[in-house]
Amino acid sequence: MTKTARGLVLRLLRDAGPMPRAELARRTGLSATTMTKVVGQLIADGCLAEGLSGAPRVGRPATDVALLPEAFWVVGVHAGADGVRLGLRDLLGRAAGGAVPVCGPLIEAIHALVAASGVDPARVLGVGVAAPDRRVADALGVPLGPGAVTGHDACAMALAEARYGCRARDLVYVHVDCGVSVGAVLDGRPFRPADLGHLRVTDDGPPCVCGGTGCLAAVISEPALSARLPGSGGREGLMAAVAADAVLRDQVAAWLATALAAAVTLLRPEHIRLGGLFRTVPDDLLDRIRAALRERTREPVHLDRCGLGRDAGVAGAAALALDRFFYWPD
Repeated sequence: MTKTARGLVLRLLRDAGPMPRAELARRTGLSATTMTKVVGQLIADGCLAEGLSGAPRVGRPATDVALLPEAFWVVGVHAGADGVRLGLRDLLGRAAGGAVPVCGPLIEAIHALVAASGVDPARVLGVGVAAPDRRVADALGVPLGPGAVTGHDACAMALAEARYGCRARDLVYVHVDCGVSVGAVLDGRPFRPADLGHLRVTDDGPPCVCGGTGCLAAVISEPALSARLPGSGGREGLMAAVAADAVLRDQVAAWLATALAAAVTLLRPEHIRLGGLFRTVPDDLLDRIRAALRERTREPVHLDRCGLGRDAGVAGAAALALDRFFYWPD
C-alpha cells in the first residue's frame, strides 16, 4: 500500500463522509485491487470501519467504509495574544473537552492533558504548534522532531477553517489582534502568510511600525481601535463599541474592505473568514464590510466570521499536525 493511496482514501472520507469501496475507487482513481488492499490495511490499523449504508438504493445493500474519528488524536498548541493554550483534537478536528491554558513547562502540560483526557498516549500522533513566528514556537520548548510540527498561526487557522469549518478549497483567513495576520489555503493546500497588515488603506492614517502611514494594522488592530475608543470596556466590548460609533464603523468597513479586495484580486478565494478580534464582529458591521467589499471587487466571495470559536488557534495547530502525521504522509 503506497502512502499516496492511503492519503487519498483518508482525505476523501474526511471530506465526503462514508461511502462504498466502489465509490471510493471511482473518486480516487485507484483500481479495485489497490482499494481492497488500502481499505483492508486501514481497517487493520483501526482507522476505518465498514457497515451497511444508510442511503436508499435498489438491489443488494451497499457496505460503506467510514473513518473512525477517535482512532487517533493530535495535540494543538497555540501561542497567541491571550497566552499559550492547548487541546486534544480527533481526526475530524473535534475537541476532546475545551482547550486549557499552559501553566509551567509545555511538555509537562501536554502529558497532563493527555492523561486527564483518558486517551491512550499511543493513539496521540503528534503535536502541532501555531505561533506568530518561529522564534515564539522555539521558545515554547517543544522539540520539533518527528512528532511535532510548527507553523504560522494565521496559516494554521486558515487550514483548520478550510478543513473542518466551512470546508473550502480556496480560503483567506484574516486574524486581527495586536496586529493583522493573514493565512490562505489555495486549491486545498496551505499558502504562505500574506502581509495585508501593511497595505496602505487610508491617506490620512496614523504611522505604522513598518515606517509607513495609514496601514491596515495601524487602524484596525486592537491597540489602534482601543485608542480610538478608550471607554469600550476592553477587548470583549471593543467590536460592539466600534459598531455603535457611526463614523468609526464606516471607516473600519472601508479600510478592511480595501485590503480584502486586494486579497481577492490576487488570490481569488471562495471564502474569507475573519478571526481574532473580528470573530465577534456584530451583524451590522459585518454587513457593512460585505457591502464595502462588493463595491471594490466583482469577484464572488463569501465573507463571514471564523467558525472555529475562541480556540481557533488550537484548532489550527491541530490541523497542522493532522495534515503532517495522518492525511498527507510523506
